Amino acid sequence: MMSTADLFVPWGWMGGSGAVLDCSGEGSRLHAALWTISHEKGRSAYFFGRVDDPGIQEVSSVYGYRDADDDLILHPLDASSLVSRRSDWVKWGGRDYFVIPYDYDDQYIQKNPGWFYPCVDGVPVSAATTVDSWTGTSLGD
Repeated sequence: MMSTADLFVPWGWMGGSGAVLDCSGEGSRLHAALWTISHEKGRSAYFFGRVDDPGIQEVSSVYGYRDADDDLILHPLDASSLVSRRSDWVKWGGRDYFVIPYDYDDQYIQKNPGWFYPCVDGVPVSAATTVDSWTGTSLGD
């Protein structure tokens, strides 16, 4: 789901696009979204969400693609940067929220096409679940 957002840039506030977290799925253990921002040094991604299952201790993301046999083939990224543990989460309104910021080289992603797959306690959520609601927002030169 996408929305507009006010972004602060060097010359003031301006409207832009952003990603909205949709938590309407009843019974979901994890609600997640991904927002990317382009900037002069590359791109930054923000994998964020809400965890409704008190048994979940860690949320992470892996980057890769599914081959013809539906096996997940991972592209190497700095995986330690794509992990958020329960002790890092913010509690608000009785719910647990996380955000995982990640800077990456856009050229690497272009050479290695794939998707980000959300993981719970180190295991991908499901073969069909990807976090691919990209929103590109430029923050200037």
